[in-house]
Formats: sequence, C-alpha cells, structure tokens
Amino acid sequence: MKKVLLILSVLCYATTTFAVDRFVDSAFGSGNGTTMFATISSAVAASSNGDRILIAAGLYSEGAQTINKSLTIAPQVAGASVRYAGNLTIIGSAGMKLYMVGINMGIYSVTASTNSATSASKALVSFVDCKMSDLSINADNYELLAIRTSVANTTTMRYGSFVASKTNDLNIVDEAGATNTTDKIVLTADSIMNNFSMRADNYALSVSNCILKNMTFYKWNSSTSVSNDFFNNDVLTNASWMLASVNVPAYNFKFSSNNFVGTINFNSGGSYSGYPYYTYGYYWDTAVETSLTYSTTLSLFPNVSSNGFFEWTYNGMDLPSTVPTSSNPLVLTKVVGTVGTTVNTGNPNHEFYDIDLTIGDRGRFGGPNSWNNYFPVSNPNNSKAFIYNLNIPADLFPGQNVDIKAKAYHRN
Repeated sequence: MKKVLLILSVLCYATTTFAVDRFVDSAFGSGNGTTMFATISSAVAASSNGDRILIAAGLYSEGAQTINKSLTIAPQVAGASVRYAGNLTIIGSAGMKLYMVGINMGIYSVTASTNSATSASKALVSFVDCKMSDLSINADNYELLAIRTSVANTTTMRYGSFVASKTNDLNIVDEAGATNTTDKIVLTADSIMNNFSMRADNYALSVSNCILKNMTFYKWNSSTSVSNDFFNNDVLTNASWMLASVNVPAYNFKFSSNNFVGTINFNSGGSYSGYPYYTYGYYWDTAVETSLTYSTTLSLFPNVSSNGFFEWTYNGMDLPSTVPTSSNPLVLTKVVGTVGTTVNTGNPNHEFYDIDLTIGDRGRFGGPNSWNNYFPVSNPNNSKAFIYNLNIPADLFPGQNVDIKAKAYHRN
C-alpha cells in the first residue's frame, strides 16, 4: 500500500472557530459597541484575534487605519459592494492571520509595517477579490496571499502567492534569513502587465500561466537543488528580458511551453562606469537602468562559465545564447519545438499535459494550470473553494512514499 502524506494549507472560514461576529452598517448609528458598529474602524478597535467583521454594502470613508490583529473582514452578503476610502497599514505578529475578502479600496493602498513575526511563524496577510491602488508587503516575515485581486499600480512582496490576480508592476524584494529550498513563491494565472523585477535570493519561483511583459532578474535563489520555473506563460510583444550574467553563483532556470506573442528583446550587455551590466547582486539605480540596451539577436545569459543548469524547451523560439562546450560547467538544454501554432506544441512530458490529459498547449491556456481552470466559463460554485497550487509526483512507482502538497483557499 502506498503511503500518502497530504499537506493542505486552506483558508477555510467554515472550519475556523471565531470568537465574535461583529457587524458593520452605517445605518446602525452609534451601534452598541460590542457586536454592532457604524464604522469599520470602530469594529476593528473593539475586536479580538479570531473575530469576523462583516460589513454591509456601501462606502466607508474613514481615512487611514492600522490593523494588528488576526481578523476576517468581509461583506455580510457574498459579492456585495464594500468600498473603503483610506489607506491601510498592517502590523503583523507571529502566527497572525488577516483575511480580507471583497473589499474595494479604489485609489487607496495597503502597506505592511515592520512586525514581530518570525521566519518560522510568519504573519499571513490574505486578499481575496479585493481592489486597491498599491499593495506593499515589503517587510520581513510576512506571507502574502492574493487571490483574484486587482492592484492598479505596483505590488511588492517578499514571500507568498499571487494567483489569478492583476497588477501593473510586480517586485519581489530580499528578505533577511537563509536560502529556503523547500518553499517557493507562487505566481499563477496572473496578469503582470508591465515590469516583473526579481531582487531576492530567499525563495525559488514558480511562474505559470501568467501574462508577462518585461522581466529583470538582479538576484535569485541559485541553489541547484531547486529550480526557478517558468511554464506556460504568454509573453507580450516588445518585451525586454534581462538576467544577470556576470559573477552568477549558479543558474537553475527552466523555461518551457511559453508563448511569445511577438518580439522579445534579450539583454545585449555593455558596461557603465566600469561595472558590467547586471553583475549579480548589484542593484542599479534609476539613472543606470534607463540606459540599458537590448538586442533581439544576442543574449548574454546564460553565461556558460557559470555553474548549474538552464533549460529552454518547447517555447516555439530559440534563445540566442552561447552553447557550452565540454570545458564549461553549465548544463544547457535547448529544444525550440514547433514554431507558430500553440496547440499541442508545448512540452510533451506528461507533467505538462493539458487539463483534458492531452499533450500540452503552449501559453496560458495550456498545461495543468490553464486559465480554463482558474477562469472557467462555467463556475457553478463561484470558486468558493479552490486548490490553487498542487505539487504531486508525475510518476508513481510500487512501494513509493508519495508526498502531495497543496495550497488552497475558501471564501464565503
């Protein structure tokens, strides 16, 4: 008999014990100060860890406020329009869990402040079906979970998951602490419409079925016991991709089944004031970044003198890179695949199969994380419960111990 270990991280309101449900409605006047409130801020002030704050539809113009408790903040009626006019600051603590569901902040933003959490017990900050101007979880020991959330401008994070969401720019920045080879930052079924910037070496990345454009890698988790995966993404035309190519500790990248819908411009190298472009770990200032140039015929990455592996397979286009010789330490795998059509032209290995178990298509509608899964035409349950990341072996063998890791959310 096979032994199956299931590790399931679920944001499940139905199975969580809440201390008190506190109701907010501007029609309550002064409320009663315990379970009925006219403002969200007064309900937050009166609440304790584990409480739910359930809000009547409407506009709440209360200005900036701070939240430092484990709370669920959601509409009283699922899908109701709750608008909040004011910036939100979050102060985390060890084991804190803040869930915000269906809150539209419009032109206002969310910022996470320095907290007392630890790397072993991060503060979880979750947004499901929310809207805001900017989202900045830019402090150590937070985990961000954004599901079906729209950020008009910039999202900044250090660790977590950004799933079925949209932002103009996405920045991943460095966190204190050692390199993690167990967990990954998960970006799935997102629309990152302008710039994606990676400046951290703590966690490897899993980027799948996203719409992407410009991408810059200054720094990344370079442990060859893990990989940075880019599978089944759609890359917009005139995209500029840059990746460090000097003093790189190691490459550990896998690009497969991506769909390049137009021209992609790879880093063409050069120098500035004696520094080679994109020296690993070197942070460029704005003046330097604007002077970078690109080429559609030359790519300095991967540098064949670096250690590790670099896979470029079934992307329908070649990577114009140097091919290593037997004297070079880099292991480079290149398979162009079929040029033109995307149907059944993705990676033919079965872990890349489409959700109908046929050979995978290239791009965001192919593979196991297809947009047809995250944005189905028919959605009878309104996605109230959803596994958004599943890690399961593609092959099973007799006597094998099987580890299945899943991450999910539940909303009401």
